[in-house]
Amino acid sequence: QMVIASVVRCARSAVSGLHKVPKTPWVVPCWQRAFSTNLIQEVPSTTDTFDFYLRCLSPLVTPSIYRQSSDEIAEFLSSGEADKLQKRLELWRKEHPEIRNYASHFRKMQLLHRRKRTVINQNAYVVMNPERVRSFGVDPTNQVQVAAWYLQRLASIHLALKKGQLDLANIETLYFNRFFSTCRIPSPVVDSIQQIEGARNVVVLRNNQIYSFNLIDEQDQVMSIPVIEGFLERVLKASLEHHALLEDTPSMLTTKDRDFWYNDRKELMQNPANAESLHKVEGSVVTLCLEDSLLKTAGDQMTEFIHTYGDNRWFDKSIQLIVCSDGVAGFNYEAACCDDYWTAGMVAALHQPDNYPTAPEVTNFADPAFELLSWDMDKAMRREITRAQVDLDALTSRLSVASFHTHLITPAFCQQHGVAPRSLIHLLQTLAYRMQYRKWPSHYSSTPTSHYQGGRSDGIRLSSEVVDALEVIFEKESATDAQREGLREATRRMEVDFHRGERGRGVDSHLLALRAMVLEDNNGQLPLVFKNRAFHRINTTDMHTLWWNNDHEDVLACGVGPRTDGWSGYGLGAVVSADGCRMDVTKYDASIDAYMHNLQRSADLIEALLK
Repeated sequence: QMVIASVVRCARSAVSGLHKVPKTPWVVPCWQRAFSTNLIQEVPSTTDTFDFYLRCLSPLVTPSIYRQSSDEIAEFLSSGEADKLQKRLELWRKEHPEIRNYASHFRKMQLLHRRKRTVINQNAYVVMNPERVRSFGVDPTNQVQVAAWYLQRLASIHLALKKGQLDLANIETLYFNRFFSTCRIPSPVVDSIQQIEGARNVVVLRNNQIYSFNLIDEQDQVMSIPVIEGFLERVLKASLEHHALLEDTPSMLTTKDRDFWYNDRKELMQNPANAESLHKVEGSVVTLCLEDSLLKTAGDQMTEFIHTYGDNRWFDKSIQLIVCSDGVAGFNYEAACCDDYWTAGMVAALHQPDNYPTAPEVTNFADPAFELLSWDMDKAMRREITRAQVDLDALTSRLSVASFHTHLITPAFCQQHGVAPRSLIHLLQTLAYRMQYRKWPSHYSSTPTSHYQGGRSDGIRLSSEVVDALEVIFEKESATDAQREGLREATRRMEVDFHRGERGRGVDSHLLALRAMVLEDNNGQLPLVFKNRAFHRINTTDMHTLWWNNDHEDVLACGVGPRTDGWSGYGLGAVVSADGCRMDVTKYDASIDAYMHNLQRSADLIEALLK
């Protein structure tokens, strides 16, 4: 019956010429939508994937490169090699039924293989709306109160997961558990993800010092908020005293490229005192970073949450709770441990306590485990820390950040005009790029709104149908009916591509999985389709974007770093709220002002066409 219904829907779509996408609820939290589904991503056919690949490639390369790539794909499909790899991938899929989202699995493995530093290049950030904690009786300008409230909420969710008190399937429990006591560990060739069972401590980074105290007791009771506040006050006081000693910690080493950090960590582990401290940091239930910063502008927020100075972070931790002196709070999260979708679910869960059991509280917690972690490092290791600081400073000095706000994109506006917010956001960003560079970008999008368990949707790229619809807009300066229809057709097509990516039927994950099968089968001898100029071009990400589902106004901003280390590479994060859309933009090596100007031009153009 499901197959027949699907065929009927496809037939109706073909007859009408329209691609209709099921509407996403506007007010249902993303974590509830995820937990209510039992869908499993199936591996698409190679013919379907390469057909869509060519449609995404067409706007990016010259006709000659396109024809050459098309011929090489045809040869790859007809040779039988593609069928062999596809069968092997399908067999792997059957052998791993617990991995419901194969796209997420292979993307995670790709991230763990990367040898570049994770700070900026991989970690993403989200800034919470301070008004959400005010509704729970917390002063949003009080650093200690805000930090204590979030720590208790995180600990309560952790204990509820541990005790099986949440009505979740095993897959959701697995992914939510990755937020706690989890850390990326540097290793040769490919990193690993380590999760330590039974950890009870929270690690607090403050003034280049690292403190640890137990957040949960042996009876699985979480400390009350007043008790947590007392320990945080102790941290603030002690950090002022210890800061005068100018002792180094290895936190800065987590900003280095992975192979260098692996060698440094290996040397640290040879000292028992360092090994014990590393175990407490990497296995801590939660990592908290207390900052002195006052974030007066959106640019200040971006700098603070994406990289800051590096010495008050542990970038390998799955998630870092950052709270500034003015109470502004957010997360910096490691993408291989916690993808965007599950981080969105955790943020939603944190601000809806009634949906989770409250853990028993300890009101008189005499904790002998409160300590300043000690590090025994020789002069050579301290030189490595200094070198890491110099390298990070050089990297961040090249990074431009800016924030753009438009009142155009709101839930009400999008409903009025029948367009999806995420499609309108990507349309705005793409038009601005086209205005500036006179070409279409290789646009990779990750969005935390997939309806599929396991989280990460496939990459969303610009197909030739979207580009054809957008080209109409540039034909004339004045608004015409043809331009208006081109805009609407582009948003419809974009939503179709989003819907396709959510089902793992985009380009990236399937090709990534097939490529992994090639490397395993043929001792690294890649076919031309995986190493020609066309494949290199489509994987050179001009625009890496993140759109945050903000159903309950939990979030102020989100963002990512550029994925392309060049003059035309951008990282863009977008959050839609009732008063408009905020976009955080990052870029290396050049001024960002021209692109911000073109974003405003694009917003004005879209508004004129829609209104």
